[in-house]
Amino acid sequence: MLLLWIAGVSVVVTVLALLPPRRFTVPAALTFFLTLPFVEFAPLVLLGDAVVLALLVPEALFTLPLWEVLLACAAMIASSLVLLWHYLRGAPVGAPFDERWRHFWPLVWSGYGVVQTRGVVFDPERKLRLDVFAPVDTAKKCAAIIYVHGGGWIVGYRSFQGRPFMVRMAQKGFVCFAPDYRLSPRATFPDHIVDVKRAIAWVREHAEEYNVDPEQILIAGNSAGGHLAALAALTPGFAKFQPGFEGARTDVLACLCFYGIYDLTAGRWPHGGLELLWRFLVIKQKRESAPELWRLASPSAHVGEHGTVPPFWLVHGTHDTLVPILEARAFSQRLQEVTKVELLEITGAQHAFELGISPRSRRALQAAEKFALGVVTAYEAVMEGRSRTRSRA
Repeated sequence: MLLLWIAGVSVVVTVLALLPPRRFTVPAALTFFLTLPFVEFAPLVLLGDAVVLALLVPEALFTLPLWEVLLACAAMIASSLVLLWHYLRGAPVGAPFDERWRHFWPLVWSGYGVVQTRGVVFDPERKLRLDVFAPVDTAKKCAAIIYVHGGGWIVGYRSFQGRPFMVRMAQKGFVCFAPDYRLSPRATFPDHIVDVKRAIAWVREHAEEYNVDPEQILIAGNSAGGHLAALAALTPGFAKFQPGFEGARTDVLACLCFYGIYDLTAGRWPHGGLELLWRFLVIKQKRESAPELWRLASPSAHVGEHGTVPPFWLVHGTHDTLVPILEARAFSQRLQEVTKVELLEITGAQHAFELGISPRSRRALQAAEKFALGVVTAYEAVMEGRSRTRSRA
C-alpha cells in the first residue's frame, strides 16, 4: 500500500510541476512547497525513487496484485524521468556540467577564494547585522553588492538565501554584503526599506575598511528582497525612506532582482495571497483606505521620480506560482522608458529556484555575473575616459 501512495504522490507532483495552478492562493502556495525540491533537485529524486523501489517492491509482490506493483513502478519511473527532463531543459546553452557532483549535492554554498565574515553590526540601535563575502585577493578596490534576502517580508535570514550568488560574485572580485532588516508583523512598512537604506549608507561609509570603491555599489535581492532592492535603487536620497539619515548617499550603480514584486497597485496577481499578506501583516492597511501608501511601496511607481535610474537586471521563472511572471514583464517595460534593463525568463522555473545549485540557477547566475561585470566595466571605462580628458586639459 505504501508503494501505491508514493507512486500517486510522484505523479501528482510531476503534474503540478509541469502545469502549476496559479489562480487561487492555497493551491498556488502548496504547489510551490511541493514542487520546488522535486523540480530543482531531480537527480536526488531519481536516486530516492530507485531506493524506494528497491526497498518496497519485494514486499509489495507478496501483498499486492502483480499489475498494481507494475503500475506503481511504471508511474514512479515515468515521473522521475519526466522530472529529470524538466530539470535538464533549464540548463544554459552549451553548459559543460563540469561539477557533476553538485547534481547530487546541490546545497553546497562554500567556495574557494572567498573569505566570509559573519554577524557584523551595522545598526546597533536595532541590533541589525550583516554577513560579508569577500575575495581573498583584494589588491584593488572592489565593487560591492548588497544582497537583500527574501521571505515574504515576514521570515527569511541573511545567512541562508543568496549564498550561491554571493559566493560566485565574490569569486569574481565583488565584496558582497548580506544585511538583516526588520520583519513583519513586528515591523510595519516602511521599516523594511529603511533598514535596507541604512545598510547601503553603512557600506558606503565603511567602504575603505572592506576595500570597496564607494562609487561602485550594486544592490540585489530575491522575492521580497527583490522588491526592496528595486525600491532602494529607485529612491536614492528619498527622505521618507531615510528618517534620521536623510543626507546619506544611498544611490547604487545597478540593481539585480530575482523574481521580485514590483507593483502593489496594478492588481495583476492571479490570486490574493500577496495582497492579504500586505494588508494584514506588512503595511497593515487596506489598499482602498491608504492608496498613496501602497503606491509608495511600489517600485514601479518610483521609476524616474528621483533622478537617474540605474540599469536593472531581472530574472523570473515561467512556472512561478507565488509571484506571476507578469510582474517582471510589466516592470521591465516600465523601466525601458528610462534606463537599460535586461529580463531573463527561466522556462519551467518555480519561485526560489536558485536557492541551490541546479541548471536553472546556474543559468541565472551566469547571466547575473555577466550583467554585473558589464556594469562595472562600463563604469570604469567612463572614469578612465574622464581621467584622460582631465590630464589632457
